[in-house]
Amino acid sequence: MKTLLNILSVYLVLAASSFAVEWDFATVSATVKQGGGALATTVFNNRKYLDFVSQANSTQKSDLFIGFRVDNGQLAVVRISDKTVLFTIVTSPGNGGTAANSANTSVFTSGGATIASTSTNFSGAIYDHIKRAQGGSIQSISRVFSGGDGGSQVIKGTAVTTGRKINL
Repeated sequence: MKTLLNILSVYLVLAASSFAVEWDFATVSATVKQGGGALATTVFNNRKYLDFVSQANSTQKSDLFIGFRVDNGQLAVVRISDKTVLFTIVTSPGNGGTAANSANTSVFTSGGATIASTSTNFSGAIYDHIKRAQGGSIQSISRVFSGGDGGSQVIKGTAVTTGRKINL
């Protein structure tokens, strides 16, 4: 009986780990321009997004990170302790197009996405450059994004991976 329980616990651990999501830590920099009289500029970076999410969710900043979700391209603020996406900065991009070299080690993608400041959602697009190892694992992601709110605001920014990964 004890052996059966040990075998079952190993299967449960393996099953749970197979549902893990890989994230690449990222650095974000975005600028929002708002018209309607004097032109106002607001800059968003990791600190600003993390401060906002920390305060809005009563979460310690040390329990948060900004990252790319490897399987779908979402860029978000994630709480590590319970593996929860608390704020999406850029949604998973729609299918705009993909160009890659024959080895699939240098991939360029584009697509529509929703981009968020801390107060506004913007309709926009992304342009990614993904570098992969020969085995297919992602080495780096560099993203450019821009969009507008349909009114008097626009957003433009970049996000790049830092080389640090986490499985949640």
